[in-house]
This record gives sequence, structure tokens and C-alpha cells, in this order.
Amino acid sequence: MTLLIAMGTYAMRGFSVAFSFFKNVSECFASEIVQFIALLICVPCFKLSHACFKVAHFLGQRRFARLGSGCALLGVHNLSLQFDYRIPKFDCVADIYQSLRCLARRLERVHDRA
Repeated sequence: MTLLIAMGTYAMRGFSVAFSFFKNVSECFASEIVQFIALLICVPCFKLSHACFKVAHFLGQRRFARLGSGCALLGVHNLSLQFDYRIPKFDCVADIYQSLRCLARRLERVHDRA
């Protein structure tokens, strides 16, 4: 599982670098054709980077949930977060922010109980 998360993160970083490169090409070149081609390539790079983020996030959630259930079997309190086992829909920045804010609240509740 850790290897899959690392591969997803590495692919996400690669697509992000490609996105940045083509975005800079679209802004720096004077030729409109080159700008247009760079923008056409830029959008799929961003979408692929975002998809890799979703997969890595989902796998990370699964890993933490399994770790928490393993602790519960050993008689320790199950401090894992209550994850829903689905790939999250992060269609905009506000969705990502809301998800991270919800995660922070859950962590604070767990910390307050301990």
C-alpha cells in the first residue's frame, strides 16, 4: 500500500511539473499557436495530477483506517478517524478546503478525548 501511495505521489508531482512547464510556455511565447498548443496540453496535465492526488488520498485514508482497526484488536482505543471508503470528489478548491477542515475537526475531537 505504501508503494502505491508513493507511486501516486510521484506521478502527481510529475504531472504538476509538466503543468507548470506548459503553463509557462503558454505565457512566455509570442506565437499564439504555440500558446494554444501549450494550453491544450496543460489542461490534461492538471486533470491527471488531480486524479493522482485523489487516488493517493484514498489509499492514505485506507491505510490509516486499517492501522486504527489493528490497534483496536490489540485492546488499545481505536483512534482512527471515521473515513468513508470512497474516492473523494475534489472538484474545486473549496471542496478540498472543506474536507481538510472536517479532518482537522475530527483530529481535535480525538485529541480532546485522549
